[in-house]
Amino acid sequence: MRHVIHLPVAVADLTEALGLAYTVTRSLGSVPGVDAAGATVSAEDDQSVQHRV
Repeated sequence: MRHVIHLPVAVADLTEALGLAYTVTRSLGSVPGVDAAGATVSAEDDQSVQHRV
């Protein structure tokens, strides 16, 4: 069985959120098990609408 880590990080706007998510996925991209291609960003109050990083 696999487990997924959810790490909420709050930022001011979508552009900043995408930039931070991109930076985090690039820095963790060489770690086995990290699926950088699956990274998404969503508004805190509407997590059903996700933006791919």
